[in-house]
Amino acid sequence: MSPHAEALLKALNRGIRQLRQSGELRAILEDAGFYPKRTRGWQVVNNPKRPLLKPSLYNCKLTAQH
Repeated sequence: MSPHAEALLKALNRGIRQLRQSGELRAILEDAGFYPKRTRGWQVVNNPKRPLLKPSLYNCKLTAQH
C-alpha cells in the first residue's frame, strides 16, 4: 500500500462530503441518470436514517383483549 494512501483517502472523502453538502453530487448523479429528476420528491421507504414508523412501533406486541 502507498505511504500516502491514508491522506489520499481522507482528501477524497472530504471532497465527496463537500460535493454532497453543496448539492453538486446530487446534480451530477441526476445528469448522469443515476437519480431520475422526476423521482426527486419521492420518499425512500427503506431509509434507515428516516424510518417511516417510529422505532417503538417496530417492537410493539399485539395482545388479544377479552
